[in-house]
Amino acid sequence: MFYTYAHYKPQGGIFYIGKGTYKRAHAMDGRNPHWQNVVNKYGKPNVELLASWNTEEEALDHERLLISCFRDMGVEIVNKSDGGEGTSGYKFTPEQKENLRKAHIGQVAWNKGLTGVQVAWNKGVPMAYRENAQFSKKHQCPHCNKIGKGNTMLRWHFDNCKHKEQQ
Repeated sequence: MFYTYAHYKPQGGIFYIGKGTYKRAHAMDGRNPHWQNVVNKYGKPNVELLASWNTEEEALDHERLLISCFRDMGVEIVNKSDGGEGTSGYKFTPEQKENLRKAHIGQVAWNKGLTGVQVAWNKGVPMAYRENAQFSKKHQCPHCNKIGKGNTMLRWHFDNCKHKEQQ
């Protein structure tokens, strides 16, 4: 599944349009320096998933359209291009993989020193935080009645339930 998304400053005001899959909309790494400057100045962005698409080409077309529309309206977004440049499914060559491996030699891994219990999908978020109600409470999807535990149900399943459109 492909989607288009928008990033908003915490005080409101859109500043970025993107296309993604999986958790790209919520990823804070791999962003351009202008995007980083906005986040450093205003804080972590609010994320809104705008539309879901069956094909990457549809998502890229929508991204191009949105970027064009916002720029035509005079909105200052930090996108460096006009959109539509996707790299989903890109496969690194063996030479590129070796170069990346060499570039990371000597760097300390993010999970160094953490136990298996601490190294969960949330990359070592302290146990006390993970044990709060949001992470430990079970949630039931209003569309398919599936019951799941934690943030995944809240942040991902509810909005993307395949039964949502059938209602």
